[in-house]
Amino acid sequence: MAAKSNTTGDDEHAVDITSMRTPSPFTAMIGAMSVEATMETDTAFSGDDINLTAILTAESDDEIWDADERGPLGFRDLAGCQLAIIDLQVKLSRGGVRPDGEEIRSVFTTDDGQQMYLLLTCIRTAETGDESKRINLPAIGEQFQANTSARYLVAKLWRFYQLGRIDISSGARLECRVKGIPLGDGKEVVLKLRPIPKQSTTQA
Repeated sequence: MAAKSNTTGDDEHAVDITSMRTPSPFTAMIGAMSVEATMETDTAFSGDDINLTAILTAESDDEIWDADERGPLGFRDLAGCQLAIIDLQVKLSRGGVRPDGEEIRSVFTTDDGQQMYLLLTCIRTAETGDESKRINLPAIGEQFQANTSARYLVAKLWRFYQLGRIDISSGARLECRVKGIPLGDGKEVVLKLRPIPKQSTTQA
């Protein structure tokens, strides 16, 4: 019996099928994210003035004074915070700049070059985080949305989502901590997602 050929087509244009590679995990993630991605709406970090809406719907003096202190949250604003992440959406970005003037860029792009980011629905679960930042942090127990296109945050969150650890329909929520890594200039730019430290117990 003749040995099975590892090529296709005639000899001149033969393709060695053993050299064909399966998509890398990153490529597979991009493909799956592209399938789920939807265009960001006017209320999701695309420039709609959510502060104006907050002012005009405020019910008390304090709410009016503080309404413009809560802009769209990025995970940079949440460094040090302890969160429960209850929902994940993939969004196609319209581009833009951060409040600090930095252009928003993402390594997560579709085949036609559209940038993607994650829009997370979160709850802050502990009195942690930097309250001195430009944006007031959400109250403990308050549900809010925050976005990220940080490379390793997106990868971790997407994997947890794939494993069913973030699923609003089933109630699955990911308990985590946003760790900010200080750089030489004193800014917390590098972010990591870490588990919530387990409380140590001592035996009597």
